[in-house]
Amino acid sequence: MMTDAKLTPLQALIGQGVIGHQKIIRLLQAWVLQPSHGYVLHGVSNLGKHLLAEQFIQALIFREGGTAVALRAHPDVIILQAEEGKKSISVENVRKARMRLLEKPMVAERMILYVPQADQFHEEGLNALLKVLEEPQAGTVFIFVADTIANLPATITSRMVLVPFQTVPTAEITQALMERGIEPEQAAVRSVRARGRVGSALLNEDRDNAAAGSFLSAASLGERLELIENLVKACDSSEDVTKEWRRALAEWGEIFRLALPRTPGKALIAGEGVITAQSFVGGPLSPRLPLEAAAVRLSSAQPFKNFFPTHIPSVFPRIFI
Repeated sequence: MMTDAKLTPLQALIGQGVIGHQKIIRLLQAWVLQPSHGYVLHGVSNLGKHLLAEQFIQALIFREGGTAVALRAHPDVIILQAEEGKKSISVENVRKARMRLLEKPMVAERMILYVPQADQFHEEGLNALLKVLEEPQAGTVFIFVADTIANLPATITSRMVLVPFQTVPTAEITQALMERGIEPEQAAVRSVRARGRVGSALLNEDRDNAAAGSFLSAASLGERLELIENLVKACDSSEDVTKEWRRALAEWGEIFRLALPRTPGKALIAGEGVITAQSFVGGPLSPRLPLEAAAVRLSSAQPFKNFFPTHIPSVFPRIFI
């Protein structure tokens, strides 16, 4: 095991401020000295994959005596991602990146292709990139980050080093939050809600937590519809609409799960709305529709009529266990 005292300056760039993932940090610190030509960092969102990927890239382009440069400003780092408002990486951008990779690096010792959302590739884009993956220029390193590798074909993953990220233990997150000045009780609550996702604990996601709680306790349909409207505006105006909807709905679902012991009926109705909304994300129908249906049911005179027991078997396993 490498200790901090034995790390070179470029190795020391990796792992700063990261909570958990010590094994991965040590691997990246070792790999940076003699990198492979490709890596896929994968795991559920908000684990710290992007932070470590970008620290790894900074180390790969590190020059003795130099200063850190924003990756988007570095001439030898190509960032390949979907254009604003688009759901997938265009073939045209893949081809531009491929042409740039045929050139020599301008400043660093190597070229880096960074794909922060490799899930955004579609088949045509992957096929356009496959040629350079099969025959990479000497020294070129490919860094992919993905929530899942299920949509990446074996022709890609078989040529890359797969780096799976796991959730971080709750106690470790709690300790890290307290070291950052968070009160122990609040740190414990945030850690439990995060369910191992460090980014969620650090961001706290107060907006979603408060809104979901208010959705259950609201006194009127109007209040619930206003909360949904605010959620829709926040998600639809974000840079990555699909990803923001998935994140926000996951947070609402977690709050409803935690509310089960106190208000089981309301939590189950709201949970059913979240589950259906999650299935609508990225499709032709807005996720707001099932949320509004849940709001109407919760605000009705008989919210549980025709809900029990048929809904329990379908709702309970999917979101609350």
